[in-house]
Formats: sequence, structure tokens, C-alpha cells
Amino acid sequence: MSNYQDCLTVSKLNNEIRNLLEEGISIIWVSGEISNFHHHPSSGHIYFTLKDDSCEIRCTMFSMNNVHLKFSPEIGMEVLRFWDVTIY
Repeated sequence: MSNYQDCLTVSKLNNEIRNLLEEGISIIWVSGEISNFHHHPSSGHIYFTLKDDSCEIRCTMFSMNNVHLKFSPEIGMEVLRFWDVTIY
């Protein structure tokens, strides 16, 4: 049985996951349907879920990136996007 010293903190786990993602599959093409779309005007960030027939993933597009969008995202819209994958 492990002892407390072998446990990861939440921050350490998050950092380990981020390193695995960014080193393994950092830049990818992703296709899916937008759902649960919400734009926060005060921060400029966009929050949404990207889904297909069997899975979904929660996404955030920070304001510094979404200012370059050439379309207005909408619920139900099918998208194909080139993204940098990370976790925060």
C-alpha cells in the first residue's frame, strides 16, 4: 500500500497530464459538433463542448485566440479545427 508521500497533489497531476498532452499530441485536427456554447463577454473567453456520436470533451478558447475566428460559433455547428491541445 502506498503512503502519503507517494501521492500526487492535484497541481502535480495536472502538470503531468499537461506534459503528456503537449509532448505527445500537442497540435491536432479535431472535428465535431459544438454544444453547450457560451461566450463570456467580460473575459472574452469561449466555453463549449465538442462532441461526436459517442464522446464529448469540454473546450475553452481564450480571448487572445478567439479574436482570430472568421466565423461565429453556434450550437449544432459541425467544425473542423486545428488546435494546440493543453489542459489548465
